[in-house]
Amino acid sequence: MGIGLSLAKAFAKPNHHLILVARSEDKLKKVALSLEGQCAKADYFVTDLASAAGRQALLDWFKTRFQDLHVLINNAGMGIYGPLVKNDFDSIRKLFELNFFACVDLIQKFTPFLSGRPKATIINTSSIAGHRGVPLMSIYCASKFALNGLVEAIRPELKSLGIHCLNIYPGVTDTPFSENAIERGWQPTPANKRFSDSPDKVARKTYRAYLKGSREHFINFTNPWVRGMNFIAPRLVDWILTRFYHRSQ
Repeated sequence: MGIGLSLAKAFAKPNHHLILVARSEDKLKKVALSLEGQCAKADYFVTDLASAAGRQALLDWFKTRFQDLHVLINNAGMGIYGPLVKNDFDSIRKLFELNFFACVDLIQKFTPFLSGRPKATIINTSSIAGHRGVPLMSIYCASKFALNGLVEAIRPELKSLGIHCLNIYPGVTDTPFSENAIERGWQPTPANKRFSDSPDKVARKTYRAYLKGSREHFINFTNPWVRGMNFIAPRLVDWILTRFYHRSQ
């Protein structure tokens, strides 16, 4: 469960009632039991967030049990590796359904329950790849660029409802994300992960950013430099990433 599991642990505070959502009931039940005593309560709902029917089922279940919500975390995501020309369109649609459209759908569905609640916040796990496109990850990058643009646009809209938006930008993280990604001719090697952050670090920094009411937070200190260099010297960044692409091939 990677970052999702670490986020559940980070938000498991005595006065917090957690609702965990994923596809595996065994894993959800195990996590919920492990959090007993750390938070007020941990419920879970089994569904596939990549499915519109699954998201509707979550909403229907939620409405029968709760009247309000204080924090919505959009963390589920997937990746596709490989050159764009090798990516099949069905996989591209599948990725966008989970990485982008599920976030849009859940924000629309749960905004009424967040509206007017104390410290109401929508937290989105984006990526530094949503600020600078990276070769061999084009579709993943595009989905995160879309998510960043969405949140930037709706932040003023939701502010009038008393809802704050926080975007989190991890870089390379030590999770099974790469192993679970769709591979189309390339996959990161252990060398690509040698400077990775732990999912617990991502979760701790996310929780702190939530408490501070931050608009966005870069997990690794190098990530703002990546964004800054791409703004100041985009041709240089292109050259570096072109060399990376050719070495990877």
